[in-house]
Amino acid sequence: MPAQQRDPEDFVVPGRDLNDRSVRISLEIPSLLNQAVNDAFNSGKFPFQTKDGVFRWCLYHGVKTLESTEHFSGLLPILDVMVLVMQMRWRARTCESFFEKLDKVVLQLLASEFQEQRVRKLLESIRELIICMPSSRDRGLYLSELRQRWGHLLTPPAERITEAGKRFRDEL
Repeated sequence: MPAQQRDPEDFVVPGRDLNDRSVRISLEIPSLLNQAVNDAFNSGKFPFQTKDGVFRWCLYHGVKTLESTEHFSGLLPILDVMVLVMQMRWRARTCESFFEKLDKVVLQLLASEFQEQRVRKLLESIRELIICMPSSRDRGLYLSELRQRWGHLLTPPAERITEAGKRFRDEL
């Protein structure tokens, strides 16, 4: 059975609520379960930053599974909203970090002589990669940010459009 494609944000379960509150818990688990958690964390296949993140994710989804079989708490919808807000914050930070790095590269290239054409090619390649993103939310977020920051370099220069149009008319 093929693995289900998941967004990295699906693995974000915050360690604190929106009021910056948390509760520390301690529990004993079988050594094999601990090894399985270590294997998941160390595999590099999941975007967990800490082993605690693995446990939070497992606990959150375990409670959701229990709630789906037998309703016992009215708090789950509130928890779902909090997790959604934290996932949105994570997505925004990831996007911002990407564009901070891209901005540095673009500005360095633009500072060099005769590099505008390379910047245009780079940005067009980035746009094509963004279009290939599996999540429509991410595509929209990244495309919007790309257009806002560098949209003026995504369109060809006016003289190139004129030359192409002139050549096309001449060919007719």
